[in-house]
Amino acid sequence: MPKKLILASASPRRSEILNVAGYSYEIIPSDADEIMEGECAYSIAELNSLAKAREVFDRFNNEDLVVLGADTVVSVNGRVLGKPTDENDAFLMLKSLSGSTHEVISGFAVVGADGFDSGFCVTKVKFRVLSDEEIRDYIATGE
Repeated sequence: MPKKLILASASPRRSEILNVAGYSYEIIPSDADEIMEGECAYSIAELNSLAKAREVFDRFNNEDLVVLGADTVVSVNGRVLGKPTDENDAFLMLKSLSGSTHEVISGFAVVGADGFDSGFCVTKVKFRVLSDEEIRDYIATGE
């Protein structure tokens, strides 16, 4: 009997990836606490994805489930950027990314009754120089 796949995330982008790949799955967002400090960016992404997948798997504790967790971390010169706290924080973050290259680390974990597997991949992203007006206009979109 095939296992039921659970996506431990409400991310529209992660759902889109699974849809394009042809998977059928159920979305059950995780309530796991995320870490943002104390580890390198790669470990943070992987550990958060594993915590999310484990939390959802443990909530149901059903051997017919396989849970996919994921987490994305942005790192600039070894410094992890969290989610901005307000528009001013968002402005300062985007200003720090302007004209530079940063890393987007995507952690992933699959948890099932037989154990787990996890890892991460890294994408280098180069921003062109952004004007203050462009940054403010982007922030105004709410994205």
